[in-house]
Amino acid sequence: GTLAVSLTGIDDADLVLELADAAGKVLYTSDNGPARTAEGLPNAPCEAGRYRIVVRGFVKPVKKKPRVRTDAASMPSAP
Repeated sequence: GTLAVSLTGIDDADLVLELADAAGKVLYTSDNGPARTAEGLPNAPCEAGRYRIVVRGFVKPVKKKPRVRTDAASMPSAP
């Protein structure tokens, strides 16, 4: 079968819509745009069972700074 899910966009919130299986594994994601943008999964294929519909705010990923090693193995040897 198929499952249809729709979410109306709201002011001041960039929303993301996800369909996950019963274990929480995300199967489908809708992230169509910024705040006020409707999200939807109009024809998500699914089998009989339990699913989770997750609505969350979009958070821009932050680039991680490279780690600096400070152990003896990373230090240059003395001449």
